[in-house]
Amino acid sequence: MTYWFLRRLIGFLLRRVFDIEVRGLENVPAAGGLLVAANHQAVVDSFVIPVVIRRRFTFLAKMEYFNAPGFVGWLKRKFFSIGAVPVDRNDPHANVKIAELMLGILKEGGVIGIHPEGTRAPDAHVYRGKGGIIETAWNTGVPVIPIALLGTRDANPPGRILPRFGSKVIVIIGEPMWFSPPSPHVPPLIDRPLASRLRRVQARELMERIAELAGLQYVDIDARKAKEALM
Repeated sequence: MTYWFLRRLIGFLLRRVFDIEVRGLENVPAAGGLLVAANHQAVVDSFVIPVVIRRRFTFLAKMEYFNAPGFVGWLKRKFFSIGAVPVDRNDPHANVKIAELMLGILKEGGVIGIHPEGTRAPDAHVYRGKGGIIETAWNTGVPVIPIALLGTRDANPPGRILPRFGSKVIVIIGEPMWFSPPSPHVPPLIDRPLASRLRRVQARELMERIAELAGLQYVDIDARKAKEALM
């Protein structure tokens, strides 16, 4: 009940602050486990997607969102505490813990949202995706829904506390994508490197699809490294 109340409250506020347009909502299955993958342009991305998708949603969010100060920080903590899983990017065991949690949620028919780039993009491009979402799709057999977000960077610029009222935000939802694991007939000695290569190929396929939906350029480098290069 708390989740749906906050979802409606935040949705009410967002739709009065921004002009939100949603395309392709019919591509979201009504039931069954589902992975949702979106490009990451602004903090508000993680609020917009659960609002427009009408299913109970769990989002992977970096630990910093749970430690932010002030009223905005309080609002983030309240929202993320019921609809998100904190990710400590400095924990060497985080990947294993998150994978186990995600498998449980998906096998119970839940919906998990991920920004495969791992961090906000430094500019209006789509960057290389992490392979974890692909491996999760392999292990659960659930589809991945690609989502392109447009306008959130302008609506919620980095470093700016207040949003830009009236900004146009577009959410484009693509058709489900299915990712198959390596063949079970592959000899064990070469299975691991083959799986690693296949993860990279499929992660690129996913991000290129998101870039195509958004009409943005795909850049095949890590978003965090791209940020460091601009500093």
